[in-house]
Amino acid sequence: MSQYNMALSSADLNSDGQPGQIAYENTYQLQPSSKFRNDKVRAIVDRILAKHLAKDVTYTRERGIELAKKMCSEILPEVKALEFDRYKYVVDVFVGEYIGQGIRIGSRAVWDVSTDNFVSCTFSNSHLFAAAIVFGVYFE
Repeated sequence: MSQYNMALSSADLNSDGQPGQIAYENTYQLQPSSKFRNDKVRAIVDRILAKHLAKDVTYTRERGIELAKKMCSEILPEVKALEFDRYKYVVDVFVGEYIGQGIRIGSRAVWDVSTDNFVSCTFSNSHLFAAAIVFGVYFE
């Protein structure tokens, strides 16, 4: 019997005598150690919206799709880098042509008001509008 096997009890070995899969216990952590901070996330989203849209960008359908994808792919890793423990993120960016109309964006979710939160930022110029929403949902 090798030194490795001697450190394990017979209950830790599978039928072949090899170490089995380790089972981890639940932490039962119901509250986050650091909550989702709106101010930090808002600063990131505002900066990225301004970076991509501050110059006089005109709207085309293809350009709107490209901008929305690019901004989403930049916002998500920066929010993840803030390391809010055990949070999952959803990032939505909407880009459309601005011709004087109004717009409403709605969403529904089941969440815990004591831990989950969101940030919503908007930008508009004479040609287009953009709205970015970041949801931070605590994963128990």
